[in-house]
Amino acid sequence: MGEWLDGSARPTLWQDRTPVFCCRTGVRMLRVLAVARAAGFVGAVHLEGGVVGWVNGIDPRLPAY
Repeated sequence: MGEWLDGSARPTLWQDRTPVFCCRTGVRMLRVLAVARAAGFVGAVHLEGGVVGWVNGIDPRLPAY
């Protein structure tokens, strides 16, 4: 998250790839998503609900940490 917010992550990524961001609940990654899109990654997405949402809705066998 910090590397996206300070801009240092951008040069390390390929522009032809779609970044997918996730965090525990999905809230913090909304900030990163906005920064990524403003930096030209217009197709960037975030995992809605974060890891907790994935575990609750998709695969409850996984730990929600």
